[in-house]
Amino acid sequence: MRQGTSSTKTRSEVSGTGKKAAPQKGRGKARVGDKKAPHFRSGGIAFGPKPRDHSTDLPRKVQELGLRVALSAKYAQDQLIVVESLQNLESHKTRDLAHIIENAYDGSKMLVVIDECNRDLELAARNLSNCEIIHVEETNVLDLLTYDKLLIEKNAIKTLEDVLKPE
Repeated sequence: MRQGTSSTKTRSEVSGTGKKAAPQKGRGKARVGDKKAPHFRSGGIAFGPKPRDHSTDLPRKVQELGLRVALSAKYAQDQLIVVESLQNLESHKTRDLAHIIENAYDGSKMLVVIDECNRDLELAARNLSNCEIIHVEETNVLDLLTYDKLLIEKNAIKTLEDVLKPE
């Protein structure tokens, strides 16, 4: 993933006058225009980098296949944990969620996929570096491969099955 933020100034963006630097004829030297031309010191850059988007679009079917393969890999490596629901979290305290993760799931980096918005769960996980909460619609291959464990609600699995079922 490249940033694409590098930029240089062209001759139109360099500060300076557009006045002709020397007369066209009568000096016995080469013709010169303005001092912002690329061959002059502190002139503009001829074909320098400009900010651009380096991303490429993948076909929808390829994206879905990638998700299927990543989910299958998590299941095969025994890194997929299915829970009935996470809606019954007692409080929005980070301490409570951290305690659950450390005791039950050995404190490894965890991606939690939920089906419905749960404000308490999102508040509790917001300050944990080893846990991220995403909605089922936001699931992507990069997140699945970045995190060690995948904790997913049963309803979220049903939603993913509907989206990823082969046509």
